Amino acid sequence: AAGQSDLDYVLVIHALLRLGQYSDAEAEARRALAANPDRGDFYIDLSSALVSQRKYSDALEAVDRAGLVGARPLDVLLQRARFLGRQVVAAGHSRPTIAP
Repeated sequence: AAGQSDLDYVLVIHALLRLGQYSDAEAEARRALAANPDRGDFYIDLSSALVSQRKYSDALEAVDRAGLVGARPLDVLLQRARFLGRQVVAAGHSRPTIAP
């Protein structure tokens, strides 16, 4: 929406993700990026919405873009880990466990 602040976008995107409305979250993240294409956190949010819809190729592209526009390296790393975990589960493998 016109005049929507970055915080407004963040709140709406995160609410939609929590509600499981992933395609709406994707659309809102894309609107946020159209308004401010240099926000790495918006790419991370977009990636979350895409992974939840099993759009893995697009999700990885969004994570890569987040790193390029200056998202915090830890956020990029954590999102990549989530992405890989989802791919493993989607492929029918159990999540790896770490021995004590």
